Amino acid sequence: MFDRQLTDLLQRPGARHWLVRLARAVVEAWIVALVFAALAFAGAFGGGRVHAQDESTLGSALLGPGPLLLRGATVIDGVERGDGSGWSPRPADLLIEDGRIAVVATPGEITAPEGTRSLDLTGRFVVPGFVDSHAHVALGPVRVEQQEGGIPTMTMQVDAEVGPRSLRSLLASGVTSARDPGGSTARNIALREAVATGAVPGPVLTVAGEVIDTTAFDGLTVQVTSLEAVRAEVRRQAELGVDLIKLYAGLAPEMLRAGVDEASRHGLPAVAHLLMSTWREGAEAGLHSILHAVPGSPKMLPAEQRAAYMKDLHSTLFLLTWFEFVDFESPEIAATIEALVRLDTWVDPTLVVFEAAAFGDRPEYTVDRPELALAAESLVENWRTSFRFDQGWDEDAYRRAQAAWPRALEWVRRLHEAGVRLTAGTDANNPWTVPGPSFHRELELLVEAGIPTVDVLRIATRNGAEALGRLAETGTLEAGKRADLVVLRSSPLERISATREIELVVQGGRLWCPSDLVAAVPVGAQSAAASRFCGGPGSRTASP
Repeated sequence: MFDRQLTDLLQRPGARHWLVRLARAVVEAWIVALVFAALAFAGAFGGGRVHAQDESTLGSALLGPGPLLLRGATVIDGVERGDGSGWSPRPADLLIEDGRIAVVATPGEITAPEGTRSLDLTGRFVVPGFVDSHAHVALGPVRVEQQEGGIPTMTMQVDAEVGPRSLRSLLASGVTSARDPGGSTARNIALREAVATGAVPGPVLTVAGEVIDTTAFDGLTVQVTSLEAVRAEVRRQAELGVDLIKLYAGLAPEMLRAGVDEASRHGLPAVAHLLMSTWREGAEAGLHSILHAVPGSPKMLPAEQRAAYMKDLHSTLFLLTWFEFVDFESPEIAATIEALVRLDTWVDPTLVVFEAAAFGDRPEYTVDRPELALAAESLVENWRTSFRFDQGWDEDAYRRAQAAWPRALEWVRRLHEAGVRLTAGTDANNPWTVPGPSFHRELELLVEAGIPTVDVLRIATRNGAEALGRLAETGTLEAGKRADLVVLRSSPLERISATREIELVVQGGRLWCPSDLVAAVPVGAQSAAASRFCGGPGSRTASP
């Protein structure tokens, strides 16, 4: 009886608009819940402070309203002028007004308005705000259960603490913009709006909704079984207000094309983690970005190697052993790279999350990571006990994964050298991948892969902003753009790990000390803020 009444209701004129209003109401409820969770987290993890209203760290003179002049810094502005000068450090002053960069000029040339506050950054380096292009900011613990026949089922559980905590950790690490490529549509949109309104501190978010796939993962994916089901789910998410569509590994080429086409009809980019479809098929389907530099597809391997490789598909080990069998000089790989370049398909490597799996038998990559103190306790416990990408691996599996690891790095280097555009993403909140510190490890891995440091800094800033469709707003330091920048103690061009040495983060003109966002920044995860501006980790008082 009820099913018939509900069916009748949904067939009435205007029912679709009613459903959208209902969904928006759910999102608004999530925003309220997130605000309360953020306030509770600030009290529990930040010494009882509600940091959004605390003006003691830098002093009210600096945190108050009005223009702000940053003086004497060495600036790497990232502006493409055709001569490479945007990536050459130069002394400059920056004037910030109304949350935007008003002027970037030679030191001493800016005539600041009356009442301008001033901060001396002599000896410090200023770079554009970082962009994490792959952070699952609200991903909760994952429950894995074995069903009959040994087939596992996975369920993502909700922990309201994860979102606000992840966002604060990202911002403390200099990430001023981030892309969340998949999660609960309601939670992701609610987090995006909470950040936009200032209710929750964190990077400006670009979000997808539930991942669209042929398999079920309760709480994370929507299972589809037909082309029309793919299109219907894309339409549903578009109406709810997502910024992009995330397609997944189980989609065959025709289903992938349907998803990309429907997303395009709604003016949305589509990104994907691919397996059943090859990277070339993904690029030719019109994907905006391919996620994870572990192709996995047997069709991308030489025909004579496919049978041997297929034996690994019973385990997550296949993600890395694919590199045992691939021939980087093969016609298929050449055609793949040609398509990626010709069609301007972005690639988001997320090396850091696979490093944790490959070296999962070594505590320094897993349980002994100092940054685990910044992750939600429920996630750390989940990783320790039941959910990790190297689950069930034996000694031989780790040996093979670690032997393949240099080839994974080589693959990313080859993509870069061929002209494929890369972003810096982490897959944050997946096993051992802590939001914030993992971003800096991703940059270090890109350098270890053989990509020049200057190019990695471009990938971390300008590339990320462009891939997210926000280059007009952020990603470089130039007049008119949002004042999103990071103050570092030393040059990241000389040593990419200098991106960890953060003294201040400026987002939309608002100054943040890392110690105001997280109660402690563990040694080894990120260098503690110097006392010149912020005091030590957790400190409330310091003088500029």
